[in-house]
Amino acid sequence: KHCCGSLSRLNLSARMAAIELLDKRKIWLKYFKEVKNSAELASLVKTKMSKVIINADYILDKDQIALAANRACLAQMAQLMETKGLSTEILFNLSPSTNISSSLAKLGVTDGTTRLVMLSFEEILEKDIDCVKGIVSSLSLLGRDCDMKRIQKFYKISDAELSLGTMLDAIILRIATKEPRRGVGSILSNGSSSSSSVPSAKAKSDVKDEKLKQDKPGNKRKR
Repeated sequence: KHCCGSLSRLNLSARMAAIELLDKRKIWLKYFKEVKNSAELASLVKTKMSKVIINADYILDKDQIALAANRACLAQMAQLMETKGLSTEILFNLSPSTNISSSLAKLGVTDGTTRLVMLSFEEILEKDIDCVKGIVSSLSLLGRDCDMKRIQKFYKISDAELSLGTMLDAIILRIATKEPRRGVGSILSNGSSSSSSVPSAKAKSDVKDEKLKQDKPGNKRKR
């Protein structure tokens, strides 16, 4: 049995995990390392593979993926996706950058990727595992296997911030508060896609300019 937001190990021997998302869909995850055919996988992802292949070099914990998947699914439901598909939307949401091309290049599989997480919206089968020439490992080892300095630099986390919380806390905060260009942030926080209550950058600038004019000598209102 699964409750909303909970994770349970479906098969300990296969080292696979399932996460139920906010919209009741489930995602299945499997972690691979020492991958030898990343170039082939990159090609398959662009053609016929329906799975999401994530570069695990920037993944500290499965919670990052769960949060990014939740954001992507909510954006899809609201027809507010930033990218052309759900797979790329998940990768985009994992990145701290709002540049789509850069995000997909960093978080997607490329020639040279040696550690990856496979994400699927249906249970991962043996034939899916056979596509990856690598070692299946436990998702709990993601943090142990990664380069912490590399992740810190990627997510632009300062040492001062780490003195107040964990690396994972800082990453989750960045993913959760990433400013979308199409209003998904308001869906996550308010349950609505409306962004009319958020002043635009131009409106903020106009207010600031008006205040500066009023504060100049000689421009004070007469009482």
